[in-house]
Amino acid sequence: MFSGTPSGDIAPYVVYKSENMWTQWCDGVPEGARYNRTKSGWFDSAMFMDWFTTIVIPWAQRLEGPKLVIGDNLSSHINVDVVELCERHNIRFVLLPLNSTHLTQPLDVAFFAPLKRTWRKILFKYKIENPKQTSLNKMHFPLLLKQLIEVNLNKAYNLISGFRATGIFPYNPQKVYSKIPEYCEEITYDVDKSLLDYLKENLNQNPIRRNINKKINVADEKICHKLGYD
Repeated sequence: MFSGTPSGDIAPYVVYKSENMWTQWCDGVPEGARYNRTKSGWFDSAMFMDWFTTIVIPWAQRLEGPKLVIGDNLSSHINVDVVELCERHNIRFVLLPLNSTHLTQPLDVAFFAPLKRTWRKILFKYKIENPKQTSLNKMHFPLLLKQLIEVNLNKAYNLISGFRATGIFPYNPQKVYSKIPEYCEEITYDVDKSLLDYLKENLNQNPIRRNINKKINVADEKICHKLGYD
């Protein structure tokens, strides 16, 4: 997981799928990165608490006044302990609207796309140099992540651009509004004039009166004789 600031600082947080951690999984880590593990490999509530106390709190302690943490898909991880830490360190949470990260999430808007292109190149080179490896070895991952952070020279610029493009910093809601299709509250209905004329003409005509069709009860031989059968 990546978290960033409007000044261009980036802090990777890696979660391995494992029940234990090994020293070689953390050798050569990029500056500011933190490593952890879960049995499922997912970022759960315990990981969120560790991320919040080891990355967010130290960042908040260096700043004065209210601090803002913006994120998506975080509401399920916020608990009482996190709320108490927020009150103690003057931190506010803002959760982005659902299905809006392509417009409102700075990393999604300008950071992840070039990062993924660079990461694919690094992985391709890794496969060429390690043909016997069927998957990425965890002990090699920290060095590859460090390459990604160091090679992606424009990461700070891209991150700053993401905050600007989403209107978060500098604050400008129009940045998002300008990307939303225009909404017309008044609904208009256009009906072809020839169709209206046709409907009016047929509306004034006298419809053909239909008599009630009744069942005739007669013997079978009379019906056959009437229809011309012997």
